[in-house]
Amino acid sequence: MKYWAIIYFSIAMFLISSVSAFPLVDYDYNVSLADNESVSYFYGVVHSSSIMLRVLTNEVVQDCRYSETSFPSGAYNAMEGSFDTNLGNVQKKSLTGLKDGMHTLYIRCRDDQGEVKSELKAMFGIDSPISADISLSKDSPLNSGRVEVILTTSKIPSETPSLSYSFDGTSFTPIPLFGSESIWNGYIIIPDKLGDSIGSFKFSAKDLGGISGNEITEGGIFLVDTTKPSVITNIKSTGMAGMIELRWDIDEEISDFNIYRSVNQNVRVIDFYKIIDGDGNSFTDTNVESGKTYYYRIAGIDSAGNEADLSVEVYATALLNNISNPLTGLSPELVGLVDSSLSGIDSVRGMLDDIISTWESRDGNEKDIFLGLRLDKSLANSKSEIDSLRRDILSYKSQSLSRSELDNKLNSAQIKLNSIKKNIPESIIITDNREFTREIGAEEIEKGIFQIKPDIGEPELKKSSEESLRLVKDSGLKITGRAFNMDIINLDGTRRSQSLIMEELNPGIDKKEGVNIILSMPLSILDSQVDIKNLNYKTLKEGIFSFSSDTKEIIYSFNKHVSLNLIEEAELSIVYIQETNAEGSTITGYSIFSDYNGNGYIGFIVGGLIVFVLASYLVITKIRGKAKRTLRENVKIIELAQKKADDGKLSEARDAYNQISNNFESFSKKQKHEIVPSLQELCNKIHLNYCKGKIDEMKRSDQKDKQKIMNDFRNAYHKLPEKYKKELSNKISGVDDD
Repeated sequence: MKYWAIIYFSIAMFLISSVSAFPLVDYDYNVSLADNESVSYFYGVVHSSSIMLRVLTNEVVQDCRYSETSFPSGAYNAMEGSFDTNLGNVQKKSLTGLKDGMHTLYIRCRDDQGEVKSELKAMFGIDSPISADISLSKDSPLNSGRVEVILTTSKIPSETPSLSYSFDGTSFTPIPLFGSESIWNGYIIIPDKLGDSIGSFKFSAKDLGGISGNEITEGGIFLVDTTKPSVITNIKSTGMAGMIELRWDIDEEISDFNIYRSVNQNVRVIDFYKIIDGDGNSFTDTNVESGKTYYYRIAGIDSAGNEADLSVEVYATALLNNISNPLTGLSPELVGLVDSSLSGIDSVRGMLDDIISTWESRDGNEKDIFLGLRLDKSLANSKSEIDSLRRDILSYKSQSLSRSELDNKLNSAQIKLNSIKKNIPESIIITDNREFTREIGAEEIEKGIFQIKPDIGEPELKKSSEESLRLVKDSGLKITGRAFNMDIINLDGTRRSQSLIMEELNPGIDKKEGVNIILSMPLSILDSQVDIKNLNYKTLKEGIFSFSSDTKEIIYSFNKHVSLNLIEEAELSIVYIQETNAEGSTITGYSIFSDYNGNGYIGFIVGGLIVFVLASYLVITKIRGKAKRTLRENVKIIELAQKKADDGKLSEARDAYNQISNNFESFSKKQKHEIVPSLQELCNKIHLNYCKGKIDEMKRSDQKDKQKIMNDFRNAYHKLPEKYKKELSNKISGVDDD
């Protein structure tokens, strides 16, 4: 499948370049002449089998048609040919594959009144230049080496044709040709390290009349594949009575496998033994001597003939008899299966040690990401899991297991090993990164206070805000951050996308009672799973986290790529909440209920009034504070919904609009006044983006469905203010006259 994209692209480029290079054949046509009046023009002889026919009319016409026979004006629609391009008074048609000789086309046009009058008889001659077909001695894709080229010309050339080839379309290498008349031969050389590529030919020759030609009608391009298949690493050998069985895994398309065998270790290419079909991934060697040990390596061969490097070496002994071994609990043929699995475990363990060593030697962003994601701990866990898995497999040798029982256990162990490999990070590819700073102001602090204490009253809110802001300023706190989008390539070749954010608080704040650091995530990224890497933190609610005041660095990640612009929209604040109490108050219970002369009755009445006034004040303050929070929360919901509408997520935007609308009657008059403009703008954006979607639907739909879509569009369009109607005007003009 990897070759088809190259083929399609090359053919498309060839067709585009060919069309643009067609000779232009022009005719002037007076469509205003009397009905059925015919005008004939002979253009001349064109030295090409393809032309661009261009008709220039004396006035703008609706369309034009042509045929190889004359039709009366009343039979206009019966004319079989239509033009490719209509530019009002210019009509264009590309004609290809024209044979040598005279050609006549009868052309009629329909004027802007819809009338068909005169006829143009366009005549021209074709004397196409010499062209060539090219074939190769081997089928594509070609691997490295020498390949014979056979060149067949359409006419006898006056001298040896010129032929060259290229692998980049820029630098061409001449091909020495030998032959006579229309058949010529030569050779091309394919380099070893070319990889997957596409080659092309360039041809030129002169016919006996001295006319030059350079068109290649067939075989102008060829595919090259010099990339070897992957090395087979997962291979198992099992010795049985009178035979040895080999099994292996490979995910690529392979045409054949070469089997290499020796009775000695270190099997080499000279030890070629047999070639087998690539449909299966197993081989049973029955040409063995019982009691003798054989060593094997395997190499895959692809459709281009490229052979992979030799696989890892495996060995097995052809058994005398399939008898049980009381020392191991397993029959000898099964011991080989266990040893093969242990070899696979040891191979992964060795690769893991290499990966750990490589990561320890790295520095810069990759090392910071490695430590920030706690991948060092992940590698340590993987090492522990592999060692444990190896102990389990080794224990199978002392168990009396049947072949099916052992296969089940080994298959289960292989699944575990594959799962471990999925969590071993071999490399990191950084796809995007950004550095940023954060400022903590009164607004961020107030939002953070509400996250910790949603029911806080106005006096306490004001005091806590002032103390928090003073704490930030006195500490000289600066917050710098780094954000990364990356792909982690695991040992098994799988790729997982992640985002990592590291925010440093410098110089930091000492641990203090009542002081917290609050991290608030934007709602728009909460569809991704967030993972806080700090050990000590609290989750206040979804997307809101609290850290102790002495935290110096906050590290968190997402399980996919997120917009780094949204990361900068996250808010970090320092919050210092002081609980208000009655200590130091000069108003005591005694002073409220007793006057200065000890008249308790009058003091009781006065005290009761004071308590009532204070209670009323606190209730009103709490209600106002809650109302302000409710207003802010609803405004934020509207802002997020507007973004979702712009992103085309209309269903989510409508849900938010309905949510606010349902709560509208519970708002105060002042709240309604403040929230109505934002709510109306959200409504406009929903209608605007709904209209844009309908315009796109109309462009894709057929005539039958277009009217219904147009009605839906109109209903939403008329609800929009003029500024949004103007925004839609360009998109509307591209649909239809409607």
